[in-house]
Amino acid sequence: IPESRWGFALYTEMGRLQAAKGECKESERYFLHALEDRSEQNVSKTVLDLMVLYGACFHDMAKAKHYLNRYTSYPLPEYERERAFAIAKQFHIELDSP
Repeated sequence: IPESRWGFALYTEMGRLQAAKGECKESERYFLHALEDRSEQNVSKTVLDLMVLYGACFHDMAKAKHYLNRYTSYPLPEYERERAFAIAKQFHIELDSP
């Protein structure tokens, strides 16, 4: 698929694929590119993906926490907020109180 035809969903999926392969830098590149596509409403899921990427792949807890805080700043149902904190805990990302 020519890159000019890629959209939010494909960049996000490629970011997840690269993360699964342990390709941290490539994964980050795809996720950040997905965030640039502001036409998509589900950007918050990519922010959560970045939280996991920075916590698990780069071991950069400051950036991971930044993306956790960014994710939880979106208007989310309470169960989504709790899910984000549970995921963060799995990756040892220090949490603020929910």
